Amino acid sequence: LENIVDKNTYNIIAGENTTNIHPVWSPNGKKIAYLSNSDNDYFTQTDLFIYNLEKEESEKIMSGVKSTPTWINDSLIVYTKRSKPDKYGSKYFDLYLYDFKTEEEDRLSEGSRLFSPMYDKENDCIVAINTFDGTNNIVISDTTFKNFNQITNFKNGLQIFSITKYNDNYLVDAVLNHGRDLYLIDSKTG
Repeated sequence: LENIVDKNTYNIIAGENTTNIHPVWSPNGKKIAYLSNSDNDYFTQTDLFIYNLEKEESEKIMSGVKSTPTWINDSLIVYTKRSKPDKYGSKYFDLYLYDFKTEEEDRLSEGSRLFSPMYDKENDCIVAINTFDGTNNIVISDTTFKNFNQITNFKNGLQIFSITKYNDNYLVDAVLNHGRDLYLIDSKTG
């Protein structure tokens, strides 16, 4: 370690907390969305922050955000939060949309167990991970968020952790029993 020289050719933009995760560039490259546990006690108590590169400052946008957010455009961002309990006391992960122009949040799903949304610009849709009976599958919705259609049909306990776009496929990292593997899933046929 004594041979390592820190050249200080970087700027730490969020380093005061124990959790600063899932950074995502805005489409215009002027902002970075990320999750942080700033002002919270535990690693998993994360909120959505936006770092403005021009102003060189972060602003907390929404509390209780979980998993990677995704930008639809420079004024709309989609993320996952644990919803308030339903009439039976159950809490689910649902997708929410924040509009920077109106500074309002809209709930996009209800009791859907959706997380890690990704905006697929080429197909103009939101892709997310759904959990049911201990297995994850991929669901897609157009940007009206009226219908979420499941495109995969795993029933074997597969756990999917992230989604990214690769040509006409979705590239996911997932675990079946032990060890993470990478899967290419056709975006049209699943």
